Amino acid sequence: MMNLKPWHSPEINQHRRTIAWSRTQNIIALALILLLGNLGKDAIATPEIEQEISCDVLVVGAGLAGTATAYEALLAGRTVCLTDITDWLGGQISSQGTSALDERPTQSRLHHYPRGYL
Repeated sequence: MMNLKPWHSPEINQHRRTIAWSRTQNIIALALILLLGNLGKDAIATPEIEQEISCDVLVVGAGLAGTATAYEALLAGRTVCLTDITDWLGGQISSQGTSALDERPTQSRLHHYPRGYL
């Protein structure tokens, strides 16, 4: 039979205090993140819209799938807007086994890569 400690033993009480302190720290950290995150929203300048374009279909990403989607939408008679982070079509299909984004001078200079790419 196991030797169980009573619920009021010093070891159990210390464990409860540790858990309570850990929860308190997490709540304080979350509150600070939310508070500081909301403070910056008013300080961020919204860029001016240079040009407004309307279309029936918006395709984000001019890789192989995005280009094919835009082509099919055009064949269906839709107005298509195709946008990509690079200035070429085809995405990685044109990179010949190397990272096409690493070779783009503008992206290297500005460190502008899609989230999760690197």
